[in-house]
Amino acid sequence: MPFPVTKLPYGHRCRLAELATPVERYLFQVAAGNFSICPPKLQLHRSFEFELNDTTTKQNTPMQPSLVYKDDDLVLCTGYMIFSDDDNSYYSTPNILNHTMLVPDSVEIYVSEIFETFRKAIPANVSLQNVIGTSINWVLPDVTDVFNVNFDDLFGMFPRLGSLSFEYPILNAWMTDIVKYQKQPLDRLRMYTYGDHFVDSYNWNFDNLKAFFMAQQNDFCFILEISFNEDEVNNWIYNSLVPKMGLKLWEDSDVPPFRYIELCLSKQDVDYRFYLPPVEA
Repeated sequence: MPFPVTKLPYGHRCRLAELATPVERYLFQVAAGNFSICPPKLQLHRSFEFELNDTTTKQNTPMQPSLVYKDDDLVLCTGYMIFSDDDNSYYSTPNILNHTMLVPDSVEIYVSEIFETFRKAIPANVSLQNVIGTSINWVLPDVTDVFNVNFDDLFGMFPRLGSLSFEYPILNAWMTDIVKYQKQPLDRLRMYTYGDHFVDSYNWNFDNLKAFFMAQQNDFCFILEISFNEDEVNNWIYNSLVPKMGLKLWEDSDVPPFRYIELCLSKQDVDYRFYLPPVEA
């Protein structure tokens, strides 16, 4: 039976404060709505934001160098964090568990297999409620692999998600699944296609793709990185994508103020932007 800890005698609450870690004391305060739950003093925290930079990799995590703690220190860590399904031990050291609250706003996930839930790749002590951007990376993909992403689970984990990136091809159902399960419109989606996966782009349902575009932010950007031969890519662009979507070429250096697709052709080392003209009232 749950016990109303707010009704504990003062002495017991003081003892609770002694036994609790800084993280636990802070969570008690939040749950109780006031600091008197763990007297005699308020558990404060300092903030630290991890940043993505050129040296941030799966091997060189933004948790390094380690933070320095005092006995009653509590650090609220936000910003960009990297997780992996093979080793997240640096997020679960005693100092991290007892003195740190991990509340990222952007995450990068490395997986060696596609789980029913990506939560398996993220430690339980990480709060995902404020994440607005995520990138999912397949560690050792086979060139024939194409993945079915559980978008119901993904958007359930990240309800505030606005930017999403995949470093591998995914099944064509993504167009309808994202619209079905997203909690709010996206401002950015990035995907990668190559080889037979690019050939399968001819089978895209462009009505579904257009409906997907219209469900996103007014200045939504879909970045599609393509690695394939130039003739086939140009044929797909100008005989399938552009006419079936009703897209127009954007020739200015600034990004379009409309929903648009940015095609990054790695073999040709060129980028194109095509925008979806707004629907006239």
